[in-house]
Amino acid sequence: MVEKEGVLYIYQTLLYHINPIKVTSLDSIFNSQLKSNKLNAKTAVRYTDNITHKSIVSLDDSSFIKTAYTTGIIKYGVHGEISLEAFVDLPVLLVLKAGKEKLFFILILWILTAVGFILGTKKTKQSRLTLNQDAVVKAEKTLIVNESNIYINDAIYLNTNKFLLIRNESTIPLTELLCKVLTLFLKRPNQIIPYDEIINEIWGEIEVKGQERLTQTIKRLRNNLADCPEITIENVRGYGYKLIIKA
Repeated sequence: MVEKEGVLYIYQTLLYHINPIKVTSLDSIFNSQLKSNKLNAKTAVRYTDNITHKSIVSLDDSSFIKTAYTTGIIKYGVHGEISLEAFVDLPVLLVLKAGKEKLFFILILWILTAVGFILGTKKTKQSRLTLNQDAVVKAEKTLIVNESNIYINDAIYLNTNKFLLIRNESTIPLTELLCKVLTLFLKRPNQIIPYDEIINEIWGEIEVKGQERLTQTIKRLRNNLADCPEITIENVRGYGYKLIIKA
């Protein structure tokens, strides 16, 4: 989360990376809806991250964006941190002939299209979160945690006091930092943990080089886990990491 002017914002990466808004897909749906109502027009959709103020446009044509009719902005997210805006190239004769009623119809059509698209992504996100929660519950039943040890199975456990991963008769030494990261993953196995959440949990703050520090730490941890193939760390590109425990 990002604090801005005293208000906590849920950063848009949680919304975008779990279910990225594909502006080309949304533009295609909107255009198809217009055509189905016998309105052949050139369209475009702009996605804006209101936290970083970065935009993605479905059509690489700045002159079209400047001259096209805009249907207005739709905001979504907990605090309106994401905006969607559609552009339509309407012939002058159509505007003069149809008047406000046709423009109002296009506006309503855009709103229905965008809202339907957003609800669809939220439904998908909810399904993924449910799968994540089910995976955590299942994993918690198989892991045994006591004061100093986290037992992965009968042959493997992590000693959090001595920073040792024990596998059969061999020991894999870890640094305090690597042990802390592995402990975080083991407490949430088979669950995707966002980059920012890991950084905040391990180092206590999100800084400019936090991502680089995390990447190097995960690389060292993977090297240590090379002798323990039952445990792997998967990178979910653009979102976070997931620890996988093989049976």
